[in-house]
Formats: sequence, C-alpha cells, structure tokens
Amino acid sequence: MDKSFHIFDFDYTLYLTTERVLVWSPRGNYISNGKNCLKLNANDFHHYELASDEEVNEESFEEFNGVNWQNARPIYPTLNAFNCAPSKMILTARPPYSENAIRLKLGKDFEFVGLGDGAPQAKINFIQKINQEKYSRIIVYEDSHEAIAALRSLGIPCVKVKVCHDKISLEYFGLNKRFVSYKI
Repeated sequence: MDKSFHIFDFDYTLYLTTERVLVWSPRGNYISNGKNCLKLNANDFHHYELASDEEVNEESFEEFNGVNWQNARPIYPTLNAFNCAPSKMILTARPPYSENAIRLKLGKDFEFVGLGDGAPQAKINFIQKINQEKYSRIIVYEDSHEAIAALRSLGIPCVKVKVCHDKISLEYFGLNKRFVSYKI
C-alpha cells in the first residue's frame, strides 16, 4: 500500500485564480482605500521586486481571504492528482481563514494549512516539520521556482507546475516521470 503524502499549493497549482496582491506604489494605476496601488496576480507577485518607495502589508492580501470561483480555472492535471491522492494536504500562502472558501469547492477529505506567508522558505520550514516516518514519501506540487529548488536540494520529490498562456507543463523531480505538457 502506497503511504505517500501529497502536498499541493493552491494558486497556480490546483487553480488559476484571479485574486490580486495590492502593492502600494506611487506609480500604481489603481486606487484602493485612497492609496495608489499596483494589482499583481500571485504568480507575478512571486517575481516582483519592491522599489524603495513601495510596500506590501496585510491589506495587500485581502482578496486572498476568499476564492473567486466564478473566475478560477482548474488546472486539471494537478487537480486530478489531488482528487486521486488518498493522503493529501493543501499548503498555501493564503491566510488560514481562506480554508472555508477552498473547502466549499474541494470538500473535506484533506488537511489544510494556510500559512498567511508567501515566502517560499515558510513552506519549506513547514514541510520539514512533517513527521516523515509516518509516510513512505512526501510529494510536493508547487509553482514557485524558489520552493522547487529548495525541495530538490533537500531530496524531497516534487512536481513543478508551470502555466504559460494556453499550456500547462509539469516537471517531475525525484519521481519516475520527467516532463509532461498539456493544453488548457
């Protein structure tokens, strides 16, 4: 019996979501709470470097308290893996109170951890604390390049999810598969 434990990121791994991070910036082209801001999707925010006159605070992530299911698009290859995994967790940068919105769509047969922290190292620290003796292996599904690199350096099998225009690619590390590409 396979005792693998599957850990899935949520945004851009299970679903293409439309929630945005607000970056408070004098060059922002949106106004929120009377302040100029830029609106970045989760993927763009991971690669964005703040300028010295920009900031991100707790208000920046308010859209991530829920999920806009009308606009969220499933990433079927990883969603199918999620649905088939007997022992699984969603480990997300979203805040803990986003759990109810996610469970409305995905049910209750999984563990949920909302870190409220988008730093890849926060996920790595959490994963390292999991009792690995309980499982034959841990497999992580993730879109963050930094998190994948750290997982690989620790020898943790992982699946890198990359969404680009109308294609989804999955790259496997420490697993039998190598690379698979799908059309959206």
